[in-house]
Amino acid sequence: MRRIVVCSLVLVTLLALMLYVSIDVEATNALADGKYTISYTIVKADNDSASIANDYFQKPATLVVQKGQMTAQITLNQSEWIKSLEVKNQESYTDAKVISRNESQNTRVVQFQVNDLSQPLFSKMHVLIKEHNYDHHHTVRFRFDQSSLVEVKSTPVSSSTPKKAQTKNQETVSASKGTTVQQVPNPKTGDETNLTLILGLFIVSLLLLRISFGFVRQKRR
Repeated sequence: MRRIVVCSLVLVTLLALMLYVSIDVEATNALADGKYTISYTIVKADNDSASIANDYFQKPATLVVQKGQMTAQITLNQSEWIKSLEVKNQESYTDAKVISRNESQNTRVVQFQVNDLSQPLFSKMHVLIKEHNYDHHHTVRFRFDQSSLVEVKSTPVSSSTPKKAQTKNQETVSASKGTTVQQVPNPKTGDETNLTLILGLFIVSLLLLRISFGFVRQKRR
């Protein structure tokens, strides 16, 4: 009877620790509000090889984080060919929102929500190339490279800077489009964190059970 009680207590304790650490890890790995750039690859739906559609999109993407919500902004460099673009949101697909177009350059910028950068995001697109008699619907996945994540920061120019120095600064800012970048440490994915956590808790549980059984045997003597 005592063994059952001890085992039950140990299991309850382990479950509580797993829940607590899981929540704590998610909070730690969350990106701070701001703007970032991140590389990505469009891969096939059933394997990790690059899709032919990968060349239709410019890299890197812009990632906007606001109140913990991540929004990816991506430029299509063959806007006329891609008639529609949908991304998976939970169990359904929704159209990516168009935020700008450039007819002369045949590009458009779309944005959509991203819940987890460590997981590929499913997408559906309709590609129509009339001159090549090509008309197909594709299911692909956006795979984001977290190691390429870079924070983009504004660089204001001080009005009190001397004229010559200010001109030089303005040229520098203009060359970098008024922004500076800062590499962001790559957060651990949920899979890596959970594996380490499970192994650690398994070892702890074995030690606790060993101590508990030793205590029970000692009392019986």
